Amino acid sequence: LSAPRTPFNRSLTSERSVAFSTRPFEEFRRLRHHFGVTINDVVLCATGLGLREYLIDVGEGVDRPLVASVPISVHGAAEATSTNQVSTMFVELPVQLDEPLAVLAAVAGSSAASKEVNEAMGADLIGDVAELVPGEVFSVGVDLYKRLGLADRLPPVHNLVISNVPGPPFPLYLGGAELVAAYPMGPVMDGAGLNITVLSYRNHIDIGFMADRDLVPDVWTLAEAVQPAFDEL
Repeated sequence: LSAPRTPFNRSLTSERSVAFSTRPFEEFRRLRHHFGVTINDVVLCATGLGLREYLIDVGEGVDRPLVASVPISVHGAAEATSTNQVSTMFVELPVQLDEPLAVLAAVAGSSAASKEVNEAMGADLIGDVAELVPGEVFSVGVDLYKRLGLADRLPPVHNLVISNVPGPPFPLYLGGAELVAAYPMGPVMDGAGLNITVLSYRNHIDIGFMADRDLVPDVWTLAEAVQPAFDEL
């Protein structure tokens, strides 16, 4: 729970910017089988490589791994009484490395270790803790964190959220019109003004980038940096 500070690890403003891209799903499947990793590992690896190029372009150091908060579903593993069916992994993105296969191996190792930690803690832990804290108390805490600007004073717990959501492999329709693509836009939070979410749909994976516009003023540059990373893999 200690991450290096980046330009997007500051207090949020009210401005937002978005970008999006897409890749063939078969590409992810092929990489998963060839390297013996998960699709999530491929997503995290390419994102890490893209973030490295982005940070270098804006003049930031890349001597320490970034920390990505990765939501994971525990549906079916948690007790039915728990209202929270989502847990979180913390995965290191080794932006200090530039060789794609070295990055992929490091990400896969970090993901595996984080999964072991989650399994050791139990799927119900986060849900149980959430139920112990009244909503009013949590809301006051979040408001104080924002108003006191603590995101600018305290070390970041994580750098960004990266979420991988499996979607339907069949077409969806609305009023007779076929859905062509679905670009997901996940939430940003104080201290972590960048969210990257990927959603599989039919034969492709759509990637959505949501950012605080003041913290990531050129989010399309970041989106475009992730694409060559897939090509390198």
